Amino acid sequence: MKTKNDDSSDTFGLLACGSSGCWTVDLDESSDGSRWSLQLDGPHVYLVCEVLDLHVVKSAVDFLRSSQNRADALPLGCFNSAAVTLNWDNEDVRRCFLIVGATNRSALRVTLSAEDTAALAAALEQVLEDLPAELVK
Repeated sequence: MKTKNDDSSDTFGLLACGSSGCWTVDLDESSDGSRWSLQLDGPHVYLVCEVLDLHVVKSAVDFLRSSQNRADALPLGCFNSAAVTLNWDNEDVRRCFLIVGATNRSALRVTLSAEDTAALAAALEQVLEDLPAELVK
């Protein structure tokens, strides 16, 4: 239902999508093309966040496909005012965290297994392939 206060930038439509294993990823774009949201739907989590820009899709694929665990977090976007990042575990276990929140004391960490990270990377690769080339140059 639309109200008089509705803004066209609050109306989103599907721009690209991908799926692999138990993961589905949808990338939506605002009707004015100025904002994007990323929907990550996995076996134990469903998250919709606003992304910083479209280049974050390739950055996320590269991050998840990297052969070495990294100490640095990869910013994906935001969930209201909370940052959404990917961060490799610093222990010997090959797993990644999807983190919503700014600090260790106030954050939600979702553990992504090696199987999850591979499937999520594959789904994001499909999103990347689905994007018009001029949007990710």
